[in-house]
Amino acid sequence: MKLNINHKLALAAFILSVSALGVSVFSGDTSSAKNEDEPQYITVLELAEQIKNREDFLLIDLRSLSDYNQFNIPTAKHLPIAELYDFNTEMEVQLIVYAEADSLSSLAFSVLKDKGFENMLVLKGGIQDWYNRLLYPKMPLTIPEEDIEIANHVKELSAYFGGRSQFVDEGNPLEYYKSTSSNQPKIKSQLVRMGC
Repeated sequence: MKLNINHKLALAAFILSVSALGVSVFSGDTSSAKNEDEPQYITVLELAEQIKNREDFLLIDLRSLSDYNQFNIPTAKHLPIAELYDFNTEMEVQLIVYAEADSLSSLAFSVLKDKGFENMLVLKGGIQDWYNRLLYPKMPLTIPEEDIEIANHVKELSAYFGGRSQFVDEGNPLEYYKSTSSNQPKIKSQLVRMGC
């Protein structure tokens, strides 16, 4: 199997992540202090609000051109990770990067940080969360009273971007939106635009 540059970079990021995890586990480092070299994240709801409010930022899609052409977040510019090394823009511009998974976005964060960019965010959960948590969010059949405000906010943003809620009879999927530090596993699937 021949690996392209994005796959090689993703593999290198994965290996470095596993190595760093091993070092911190075996060194007994249990500090929870934020490292300024670690990516700062933005949620899909926060990004959707920024797009809707026409805030000033540059949204970068790191995926392949074919994936970008098939489906992308509004206002996103395509810039594969291999081209980040030659990327130049105003240093003051806020950059938000996303990919299929957080690992590639984290690698892009590191590359841009090394180039001197300071005002950067990574879209938590990448394109999968945009699709599953914003365009087609799951809603409980019966929304608890304390969750009505967040449910209406999610439904409003979903509709604004052409999505629609899916109602399910299992648990309370709104718990995801109450916490910005959700560690739920990401499931890679084919993204297909529903509706018109």
